[in-house]
Amino acid sequence: MKIDRIIDILNKRIDINGWKLKQTNRETYEQYYIKRDLEMNRAKNIEDIYLTVYKDFYEEGSQFKGSSTTTIHPTMTKSEVIKAIDEATYASRYAKVEYYPLVKPEHLDKKELASNFKDKSLEEYLSLMVEAIFKADDYKKGLINSTEVFLSKINTRLINSLGIDYSVEKYMAEVEFITNWNEDKEEIELFRHIDMGEFDGDKLTKEVQEMFEMSKARALSKPTPALGVHRVILTGESVKQLLKYYYSQSNAAFVYEKYSNASIGKSIQGEKIIGDKINMTLKPHLKGSSFQSIFDNDGVILKDINIIKDGILNQYWGNQRYSYYLKMEPTGEINNYEVTHGMHSIEKLKETPYLEVVSFSSFQMDEFTGDFGGEIRLGWYYDGNKTIPVSGGSISGNIKEKQNELYLSKEMISINDYFGPKHIVFNDIVVAGN
Repeated sequence: MKIDRIIDILNKRIDINGWKLKQTNRETYEQYYIKRDLEMNRAKNIEDIYLTVYKDFYEEGSQFKGSSTTTIHPTMTKSEVIKAIDEATYASRYAKVEYYPLVKPEHLDKKELASNFKDKSLEEYLSLMVEAIFKADDYKKGLINSTEVFLSKINTRLINSLGIDYSVEKYMAEVEFITNWNEDKEEIELFRHIDMGEFDGDKLTKEVQEMFEMSKARALSKPTPALGVHRVILTGESVKQLLKYYYSQSNAAFVYEKYSNASIGKSIQGEKIIGDKINMTLKPHLKGSSFQSIFDNDGVILKDINIIKDGILNQYWGNQRYSYYLKMEPTGEINNYEVTHGMHSIEKLKETPYLEVVSFSSFQMDEFTGDFGGEIRLGWYYDGNKTIPVSGGSISGNIKEKQNELYLSKEMISINDYFGPKHIVFNDIVVAGN
């Protein structure tokens, strides 16, 4: 059923107090390789329609809003659509929260998202992505065992009962590959997943090369020594995850639900900061991100927001519901975040002994408690004289206990929805040996 007919049915309902429709058309191309041999080439075109109905009601003098979401399939008949709406309306009474209003329409200044994926056909870019990946596959002791490449063009239309009718086109690419490295003593297999919102062949080739170098170092590594409390450098993905703690602690939902005690105008980084101070900006249009957006799922139009300046919380960010609860202007849900660099280069930060962890088996960052850590897949240990690759063992710490003395590198890195320092240095993290 066409979406205009669904809207007509919804507008005639007197038993609901509002509705929201999200229609997505996803055109996707996929390729699967074993080594360099193409095993599967597939194309899909999928339409989804998600309907949320809202019901406002009072209980014991307090106002509540109930909501329920259901999927409307394009092949449904009118009677099937009405039945789905009936079921969602009934269910909405049992999913009540404190009342909040729906988003009203505003003028959209920006109607397109920047991406070079729109410059050529998806099939052409898929071939370029595969070419960039296999360009790095030229090692005698290493090879790419398997590769999966996905590229999608997604058109989204968001409509609600108050008059919002926004549309946007975006692109998302995903790459998954496994590298194998064979040294005399053992064979190493490493997995990598990469998301991107635009094509950068040189960057993709470099990331595959880095995986081979990591595989080689992992094969030649020694057991991580039991260092006790030691100077630790985190690199890349773990830095992104660790800094997301501040992103989450600034969220209106975390604040309202008492998961965060962060206060506007006060330090979110603790007292007596002697290291680098956090500066964080949420950016809905971060270059290269697959999470770029013009509006969020409620219809809030998104803009850049500087949420943390020199360790001080400037403002909360949040969706329509929790912003209303905190009596603040809604910023909307923004997935991308940018953090400014620190005062020192990584070369300067590596002048004294350290353990640099470049890869974890699974890095864990608890955005509620601040606990972080993980098992070391690959690291570099510098004892003051020589640097050797190490693996095994683990690190553990709590960001709330260490945040007054953390150091961010001048070197920056882009990892899809994150742009910021490539390294974080802590002077006293617990390192358990292998």
